[in-house]
Amino acid sequence: MLRIINSFLAAVCVALLFVHALWAAALLAGLTGYSPFISRIGWVFLVCAASHGLLSSYLVLFHDRPAPRFPYPRSNAAAWVQRISGAGMVLFIIPHLNEAYGHVTMGGWFLPHEPTVGRYLLEAGLLVAMTLHLWQSLPRLPLSFGLLRDERSLMRWRRGLHTGVLLVGLIVLAALSKYFLLG
Repeated sequence: MLRIINSFLAAVCVALLFVHALWAAALLAGLTGYSPFISRIGWVFLVCAASHGLLSSYLVLFHDRPAPRFPYPRSNAAAWVQRISGAGMVLFIIPHLNEAYGHVTMGGWFLPHEPTVGRYLLEAGLLVAMTLHLWQSLPRLPLSFGLLRDERSLMRWRRGLHTGVLLVGLIVLAALSKYFLLG
C-alpha cells in the first residue's frame, strides 16, 4: 500500500514539476511576466516532493528488508542513479529557493537577481539531477499502477516518456541559457 501511495505522490510531483518548469521556462524566455502562480505551484511541488522523498527513503531503508548480504550494485545501477539524482535534487533545490532568480517584496513586486554564471550552473545542475531522476523513474510509474500488460507496451511507454523528459529538459535548458547567458 505504501508503494501505491508513493507512486501516486510521484505522479502528482511529475505533473506539478512540468507545470512549474514550463511556466518558468516561458518566464525566463520572456514569453510571460511574473505571476505568483509559479511560486505557489513550486511550493506545492516542494511539499509533494518532500513527502515523496521521505516515503521513498523509508521504503528503501526500512521496508525492503532483509537486505542481501552482498548487494550487487551493477545489477541495480538504474536504482542507484535514481537515488543519487534524488539526493542531488535535494542539494540543488535549497539554493534554488533562495538564490535562483530573485525574490518577492512585501508589496508583491518581483525583484530579480542579476543573472550570473554561478546561478546558471546551479539551475543547470538542478535540471540535470531532475532529468536523470525522471529518466530513470518515470518509465516505472505506469508499471507500478498496473497500466502495462506486455513488454511491447512497456517499450512504447518508455520511449514516449524518455522523449517527453528530454524535450522538456531541452526547453528548460534553452530558456535558462537565454536568461542567464544571453541576458
